[in-house]
Amino acid sequence: MKLKQVFLLGAFLTISLSSLFAQLKGLRNKDNKWALMDGSGKIITGYIYNYIGKYDITYVGKTPVIITDAFREGYAPVSSNGKAGMIDSTGKLAIPLIYQECENFEKGKAQVFQKDKVGLIDKTGKLLIPCKYDLIQATEIDSIYIVSAKNKNSDQFQYSLISTAGTTLLPLQYDRIEESNPALRIELYKRVGFYSMSERKIIVPCKYDKALFFHDGLAAVCLENKWGFVDLTGKLVIPIQYNRVDYGFEGGHATVWLNGEKLIIEKPVP
Repeated sequence: MKLKQVFLLGAFLTISLSSLFAQLKGLRNKDNKWALMDGSGKIITGYIYNYIGKYDITYVGKTPVIITDAFREGYAPVSSNGKAGMIDSTGKLAIPLIYQECENFEKGKAQVFQKDKVGLIDKTGKLLIPCKYDLIQATEIDSIYIVSAKNKNSDQFQYSLISTAGTTLLPLQYDRIEESNPALRIELYKRVGFYSMSERKIIVPCKYDKALFFHDGLAAVCLENKWGFVDLTGKLVIPIQYNRVDYGFEGGHATVWLNGEKLIIEKPVP
């Protein structure tokens, strides 16, 4: 993390915030409580927070200091008495101190934690995804997220696909959901298929042993150690007969092996 400026002022420690809001400074007193100070030196919050923003510990000589990189998209995570929330650039508490931990905003959304479970909020504080998951992963579509939670019976993680509108697109039962374009690779009961986020439906059922990601509109799929290719409708357009495929189609051609012989095959014309 880049440290822009450090001042030691008596009992206070002032640290520049390296972001759009670099004119704001985190100010810590001798009791290890934090306040927010503007560029004119005016303190705009009380010394009420355990921290402002994410921080790392480093040293100036033998003195430990906190390097703060607080504001992103106009907000900074803060904590007081074991509860976390967010302040805005004026120092106003914008997200109430009700969470175990808050992450920084990214594209208007932030991960928040309660009882060691993660959820997602927007800048109004609305809970878009409840705090009941172990993992939340963004996808290429801003409103769709991959989430996972540990199965209490098997101790294995299960995956789901949900939208910030509260819609469950894929139930919490999948062994794996992997980000890819133009379709997510999904796995259920050790069988692989694909889900289209644009169409919001499964386009290739989970019936294959293996599958490579889509390239040039086709994906290589494997059954009983033989490979073929499916298109984005799920149709098997090249029969499952090859011993091996290399990557997939690129520029209308793919490298495959059949009975030990290396072949270059052309992409079929629709």
